[in-house]
Amino acid sequence: MTLQTDIHLPGADLPVIEKTLTAVDLMAYGAATWDWYACHFNDAAAQALGVDAPFVDGQMWGAWFGRQLRAHCGPQAFVQSMKLRYHAMCFAGDTVICRGRVESGAPISAGHVLTIRQSIEKDGKPVASAVSMVLLPAENPSSSPATEGSDS
Repeated sequence: MTLQTDIHLPGADLPVIEKTLTAVDLMAYGAATWDWYACHFNDAAAQALGVDAPFVDGQMWGAWFGRQLRAHCGPQAFVQSMKLRYHAMCFAGDTVICRGRVESGAPISAGHVLTIRQSIEKDGKPVASAVSMVLLPAENPSSSPATEGSDS
């Protein structure tokens, strides 16, 4: 892989994810993680806890941040660490916006390490934030397109 200079320079923006969450979205996340806590997808269960609607399992934001990192850095990227912080609850029916920006980048022998700061907001207020270290591996000449399929 050859690094695209625009994606690893400080100030580069990650692709924005904007979505109005539904109870189906929250249930799909629960199904993927085997978390069947009904308050994440069932109105009556959420209301029994004193909230108006099903609420997001906070771990889902880590998955969103990871998705955004991969969309920006590509499938070869490796998330070395993610410091995730929750700021507010979010419910089915809320519209959220996930943003990210490269804070810094540094070449290392194995490739390039990026520090990326991300946030999820609802109505302009923070819901979750993360700072991640992402490794973009160096190009492996033996697997470059120029050598694939050759007999030598």
